[in-house]
Amino acid sequence: MIGNFILKVVFGAVVPLLSLMAFWWSAVLIGAGDSIILLSTVSGLIAGLVIEYFIVRKGKFSIYKLRTSTLILIYVFYSICFFGFFMGVPVFNLVFGPVAGYYWARKLVNNNPDKVVLREEKTKVSVFTALIMGLICLLSAYFAFTDVHTAANLKGMFNLSFEVSNGMLIGVSIAGGAILFVSQYFLTDVAFEKTYRNLLNLSKTTNSK
Repeated sequence: MIGNFILKVVFGAVVPLLSLMAFWWSAVLIGAGDSIILLSTVSGLIAGLVIEYFIVRKGKFSIYKLRTSTLILIYVFYSICFFGFFMGVPVFNLVFGPVAGYYWARKLVNNNPDKVVLREEKTKVSVFTALIMGLICLLSAYFAFTDVHTAANLKGMFNLSFEVSNGMLIGVSIAGGAILFVSQYFLTDVAFEKTYRNLLNLSKTTNSK
């Protein structure tokens, strides 16, 4: 299934990415030249891939048995990575809501939870992803308001014929943040609901044969 493949990539890339970033930042902080930084980055990636290989080779690693605290750290890690990669534009972080909903549904389906527990768990994961999106939006707004060139950049980017005022920035930040917050909640909720139902139907079909 495509969903399982995506989850394997998401969880499998954590160690290589952490290793890559650790080596890269270390080289940058000591003031190394470009060639050394590149070499350090590649070395970090290779080291991370080797570590990941031995983790997988043990055969005892299951992404569905990870602690909730570990899952939270992984989610926050990817949220920060995307936020930085897309230069503070939070809309791209919407991709993580459906992934979290899909994962949480698969994690719970084998436990056969009753309707009350299922509803609570769905709400928990949806609220969590929405809150992280809210924090990302606040961080984005902070950088926008502390950068004196934000208004000019927006005017040039969208070819506006008027000056962008602080009031406009505040309005856009509040409206955009609210839309992203609500969207992330519902994307997670829908992904969870659809995944859980599909897995139940698949299980019933398999058992009836």
